[in-house]
Amino acid sequence: MAAAAGACTPPLGPAMRAVWGRIAPDPDLLRRAYSLDAVAEELLFVTGPLLVGLLVALAPPAVGIAAGAVLITAGAAGFVLSPVVRSVRPERAGAKEHEGGRGRVLRAVRRPVLAALGVGLALGAVDLLVVAFAEGHGSGGGGAAWPLAALSAGSAVGGLLNGAVSWRTSAGVRLPLLTAGLGLAVLLAGLATGLGTLTAVMAAAGFFVAPALTTAYLLADAAAPADARVRAGAWVNTAVNAGSTAGTAGAGVLAGLLPTGWCLAATGAATLLVAGTCARGATRRGDAPRPVGDGVPVAKTS
Repeated sequence: MAAAAGACTPPLGPAMRAVWGRIAPDPDLLRRAYSLDAVAEELLFVTGPLLVGLLVALAPPAVGIAAGAVLITAGAAGFVLSPVVRSVRPERAGAKEHEGGRGRVLRAVRRPVLAALGVGLALGAVDLLVVAFAEGHGSGGGGAAWPLAALSAGSAVGGLLNGAVSWRTSAGVRLPLLTAGLGLAVLLAGLATGLGTLTAVMAAAGFFVAPALTTAYLLADAAAPADARVRAGAWVNTAVNAGSTAGTAGAGVLAGLLPTGWCLAATGAATLLVAGTCARGATRRGDAPRPVGDGVPVAKTS
């Protein structure tokens, strides 16, 4: 049932970011729009764990599942009925699309996709390991709500700062650094001695989440041709979800073999490894695409 629900989840993220690209064509404005988008999402994840912690104490879990279904339906309907979304028309795919263009899109966005995979891996593992940590320290599953909420709160703050700062370094340079910051914070979480310490470290880790994902989406949007932006965003979104799935599954196996602290350290080390791989080919030059030929934006090679 969980797999069926995941398969039917509406692709609001890629579609929404494509709409942002239409109504905010200026690169700086687009970065702020993506950051605001990430902050709004993180605020929901701040309240979500806290509400779940309250709900499980007052009602059966099935009530939460039903409430989630209602919210998904209402949110998707509100999105597709928005006048801005309804005004967007699909663009015609060029001839290159039928000559291996799909493979070229994935190759063009491989670095942001890899970074998103690493961020998703860290988030998926942390979601499970925080619960195991809370139970191991006598706080029960409900105690995990505070570190998870702190993770999202830190991400919201990081997203706001990322949108407010006028960066001098390119997105290609920032992306591996932000991913490495997340990995280092999760690695240090393995040294936490109590729920309070873990909550503080999770807030620090969250500081890198929204900026890293925002930067990954910006790089993918810049690298993709104009008629493939939704697909590029979908690759990044899929990488986050795939990494989260793999992280949760891997953490579940490790938690049965190692102490929680070692599991968190292993997760941080894996994220740092991804960051190091993403750093290859990073450039200090601008990452914005330039129109060439027929006017279709083509990404700079690095």
